[in-house]
Amino acid sequence: GQTELPKDPMAGITFTAAIPMQEGENEVNVPYAINPRGFKYKFIPERSGAYHVYSTGDCDPVVFLLAEDRKTVLGDWDNKVFVEIYKDENGVETTDGNFEFYWYFEEGETYYMLFTTYLDQTATYNVNIDYLGETYTYLDNAAVGPYSANLNTFELFIPDAIEYAYSDP
Repeated sequence: GQTELPKDPMAGITFTAAIPMQEGENEVNVPYAINPRGFKYKFIPERSGAYHVYSTGDCDPVVFLLAEDRKTVLGDWDNKVFVEIYKDENGVETTDGNFEFYWYFEEGETYYMLFTTYLDQTATYNVNIDYLGETYTYLDNAAVGPYSANLNTFELFIPDAIEYAYSDP
């Protein structure tokens, strides 16, 4: 019989050993806390277009999306676009801690996704990468009060560059 070689001990730790992901469901394993945050996976789309990326599980996962240069952070997400609040039988409010995001991926480019959990705990969860088409219409909150914000970068767009101070209601 043949002796099976051990798995790559650096898998997910370095960019050169980033774990490949495919369209569809992928299992993500976070065996321990790592700094900088997140185990490294890579996605090379076979076609350009809009994709929906989301997690399923109950461990409050977080994702950081990096460009091919491994330095440019394209965004990070730790919750769904529209978070639903649930109440259990005791009236305690909880939310679905999974993340989701929509992104236009270019065919043949390498994108890196760094996965962890909100509290950097050990976890295994699934991440789906679904192709939506060449284009996709996506509605997002454009403004809340007298300003708007980019929910990917959290950059605020304030009219006439006036800084407003708000007290917590």
